[in-house]
Amino acid sequence: PERVVDLLLTGGREVEPPHVVQESTADAMDLSGLPREQRRRVRALRKRDDLAQLLDYESWWVERMVRHDDPLRDRMALFWHGLFATNYKTVKRSYDLIQQHRLLRENALGSYGDLLQGIVRDPAMIKFLDNDRNKKGAPNENLARELMELFSLGEGHYTEADVREVARALTGESRDSLGNYVYKKKNHDRGEKTVLGETGRFGADEVVEILLRQTACSRYISRRLIAYLEGVEPDELRVAEYAAFLEEQEYELRPFLRKLLLDPRFYREEVVAARIASPIDYYVGLTRRLAMKLEPQIGRAHV
Repeated sequence: PERVVDLLLTGGREVEPPHVVQESTADAMDLSGLPREQRRRVRALRKRDDLAQLLDYESWWVERMVRHDDPLRDRMALFWHGLFATNYKTVKRSYDLIQQHRLLRENALGSYGDLLQGIVRDPAMIKFLDNDRNKKGAPNENLARELMELFSLGEGHYTEADVREVARALTGESRDSLGNYVYKKKNHDRGEKTVLGETGRFGADEVVEILLRQTACSRYISRRLIAYLEGVEPDELRVAEYAAFLEEQEYELRPFLRKLLLDPRFYREEVVAARIASPIDYYVGLTRRLAMKLEPQIGRAHV
């Protein structure tokens, strides 16, 4: 078992992802002088090409899962993709979502702290939770609230005052029209904030560090990871054990996963075959078992 787990944690052969464009030729066109019907056609072309790029990238990821090139990384990328959830309908740009997925996949077995630092500056997340509208004097609380409720602490471990103060700390964390992260210094509130009992002139980095120091954070992430991989909610003693270990490891995920995957309790009767498979689990599993071939770009399968 140790050899198998170490092999999974080391990772498999990485395959170069498909090339993606940040701005297509159609995107760069000035439509102001075109007739209305022609503008409509160009916009439709933009949307079609952008969605095709996203589908092409999705097909590449599904193919990686079917091939089992790096199965634990892809499993954990699914976990982080669910925790730090966004969608195309809101973000409206394939490039932003693809860059976010690369952030999650590349760090899937690395440091949760690095992931949390990265997600508050992720252009797709900034767009999805309106932080590009979060400015000094007019804070938007969406990212601040989700950062604590869904990404780090869980409900009941922060106050509404904390949400307001974190929102102030995240002012200026923004994006440009091409989907690049930008820090807009003039929009940042440089005043003192009090977050979870600590006071200072905090920005995004300091807020994330404060969150990582909370016992509620290590417990929340430990609970989510164990429940995801086992399919059964862990008891409080087990959560406390793994949370303490996660803190000792400074939120490095490989030691945590190694401990969990070699834990005899991970293979107890209550857990084995208890995890409910998601649609992607069914799809990948059936594709492998029936030896189906994936069609390029659209990710459909045929025998």
